Amino acid sequence: MKNIILFAFLLSLQVASSAQQPGSFCVSEDELALWEQINTYRLKFALDPLPLSKSLSYVAYLHVRDLYLNHPDEGDCNLHSWSDNGTWKPICFPEEQSRKNSAWKKPLELANYKGKAMEIAYYENNDALPENILEMWKMSSPSASVMVNTGKWNRYDWKAIGVAIYRGYAVAWFGDAEDAYDGIRVCNSDRMIFKKEKTEETQSAAEKSDKIPVILDPASQFYLIYGSFDNEIQAMEKAKDYKTKGFKDVAIISADRRFRIALQSFKSEEEAKDAKASFPAEFRSAWVLEF
Repeated sequence: MKNIILFAFLLSLQVASSAQQPGSFCVSEDELALWEQINTYRLKFALDPLPLSKSLSYVAYLHVRDLYLNHPDEGDCNLHSWSDNGTWKPICFPEEQSRKNSAWKKPLELANYKGKAMEIAYYENNDALPENILEMWKMSSPSASVMVNTGKWNRYDWKAIGVAIYRGYAVAWFGDAEDAYDGIRVCNSDRMIFKKEKTEETQSAAEKSDKIPVILDPASQFYLIYGSFDNEIQAMEKAKDYKTKGFKDVAIISADRRFRIALQSFKSEEEAKDAKASFPAEFRSAWVLEF
């Protein structure tokens, strides 16, 4: 009987995986919480909250169930892989990634989503809680970079996000185009989430704070440095903290594979040293760096 039930579920999953999301599709309270927590995290980097996308959430919904039921992430295949038990094109990622069959084209294939999209994924051998998922993604430099547009994702401007959680698996899709669909229902309720909806917690970042600039080509100046990191995410979090403590011109200098926090910049070394002497005690160990 168990095998029959599993087969029936697999069959229903295959039928559902078309470019037209079923009218009954909805997101769970945990998925809603994960979306809100990701937006709250983005706010720390002065990034606007992302609208919850029905199309991207549907692709995420299909993927976490494929991962749980069919385990395409075995051997040399990772969590971005898709099995051959659906109407989608199977792919072992990264082994079979190609222009003709790319894992990143699943939103176009399954939901007719026109933009470029990127997925981050998570698994644990327990029911995955939103706060645990986010913490693990924050600790993973590749995942964190996608969430807050740092590193090679700095040139992207995400316009939509889709999330799904199922039996220990979780994925989030970030897209650079607005979703054609508007409105996604919260399961077991009459609540609808629309593109324009913003909670108080996820107001526009532009209304709250200026973005910390990342300097890729530092000018010929003297910088007062307070902290050097090999991870841009860690540097950004510290820089935000320093800005709240009064350093309005704080910036991150990306050079020599390091991310240094510059509290201020000056035209001469003498000016830099004079400014350092006036800093609060906890910042007087800052050092002068010339570029």
